[in-house]
Amino acid sequence: MRTKLFRNSLDEVIITWEDTINRSHLISVGIRCFYDSISSKTIFKNNWKSKTGISLGTNLSELVSLNGKDFSFFGLGWDYSGEITSWDGGKLENQGIGITLGTKTYDYQSKEYKNILGNSELSSSNPNAKKVNPIVVELYISTTL
Repeated sequence: MRTKLFRNSLDEVIITWEDTINRSHLISVGIRCFYDSISSKTIFKNNWKSKTGISLGTNLSELVSLNGKDFSFFGLGWDYSGEITSWDGGKLENQGIGITLGTKTYDYQSKEYKNILGNSELSSSNPNAKKVNPIVVELYISTTL
């Protein structure tokens, strides 16, 4: 079960509980982009950030800098689209940080974008990924990572 605080605002926080009846045993606290039905736009901003400085909109090159080295993530455009799979021993390893990368538009059709689509694991050092420079669209801090 999830609890949303400050729903549909720049302060929205999503809390996931292990015990859904009593809302206890915290699994994670997260933020993600959301669709604002009033403006008919997806909002890629939130007022929260991690203690490591990551927020919605932090891009791939900034994540590499914060991690101190390249990391691995799933290709875009499928069920596990953009999930970071490993910090590959960098500074963000074992920090309980889960991230999903994406882009601000879904009709982005560059050759580089097409080359980072699909069910595959990529490195942040991939030239196509560097060119697209995807951003954080979901961030959660987990007690289970």
